[in-house]
Amino acid sequence: MAPASAIGVEYLAGAADSVTAAGGAATPTIAADVVALLRRCDLPTDDLAACESLAMITARARDGSLQGCIALAGRGDAVLLRSLVVAHAARGRQLGARLVAQAEQLAINRGHREIYLLTDTAADFFARFGYRAVARSEVASEIRATAQFAQLCPASAVVLRKLIDSSPCALLPCV
Repeated sequence: MAPASAIGVEYLAGAADSVTAAGGAATPTIAADVVALLRRCDLPTDDLAACESLAMITARARDGSLQGCIALAGRGDAVLLRSLVVAHAARGRQLGARLVAQAEQLAINRGHREIYLLTDTAADFFARFGYRAVARSEVASEIRATAQFAQLCPASAVVLRKLIDSSPCALLPCV
């Protein structure tokens, strides 16, 4: 059986909070293993360091090896969910679902009211969590202004949105 994964939050690049969820110091740069995993899965990394109020949520095995990650970027009512990836060896154990739930809880804790994401391949996965496709014209202006929306993701990417509230059952996937 594969080792269990611990999930923690690393606040990066201009985050309002100054400590990680585990109580450590804030990280000014993205960990090399996070960037490497994102690149192996063909996800954009060039803009990560410039994202406003970036929180990178990571899942690591007991030995410290990276199993997966997801990020929230932005401030205000709308936030961008991005960079969900699970290492090939860690797939099939609901780690992606756990990472999404952690990101949504963090969004609630930060006072965000809606989460947006762009995807070419995972619309069905996110639909299980209540994300719904929206027209690009309906996307909040602060999300449209991000490099991921404006430059990095192709126009063919599906834009999904989820309205969130403080109800814990809003985080449960419909599986």
